[in-house]
Amino acid sequence: MTASASTPSVVAITGAQTYLGTELLRQLSDDPSIDHLIAIDLEKPDVISDKLSFYRLDLSDPKASAKLAAILEETRPDTFVHGAFFSSPIHSHKRVHEVENKGTASVLAACAQVKLSRFVLLSTTLAYGAQASNPAYLAEDAELLVTSRSGFVKDKIEAEQQV
Repeated sequence: MTASASTPSVVAITGAQTYLGTELLRQLSDDPSIDHLIAIDLEKPDVISDKLSFYRLDLSDPKASAKLAAILEETRPDTFVHGAFFSSPIHSHKRVHEVENKGTASVLAACAQVKLSRFVLLSTTLAYGAQASNPAYLAEDAELLVTSRSGFVKDKIEAEQQV
């Protein structure tokens, strides 16, 4: 990710408290081409940086799209990284569905409203399944495993299909 000298690079990240979100924030905070980081999650990530601003937001909130759009209008990121996902199954399938599917819909609506230039969806190889026919490296357009019976995997696939 490289920004021109005249264009500030501002990156917003949902799921900032997750392992991937926190590591991404740490890496980007050390990148001189990044001017500002917007961390969005339920809890503040354990990252210390002068570049970092934190916004508390629950993506399962029915007003999440409007609240996120307001944050994006205020902060004007040029890149949005959506990483508010569960990394392993939890007991409440309803909660996973609310965050991963409805949350992704809210994020996409907010990003469309402010006409964001770049969107990145963090995902998992679980959406492709462990199949003997898979190549060693899966391309972005590889077929998703839509036949999975796992609610956890189905939610990942549905989030992917929204993008």
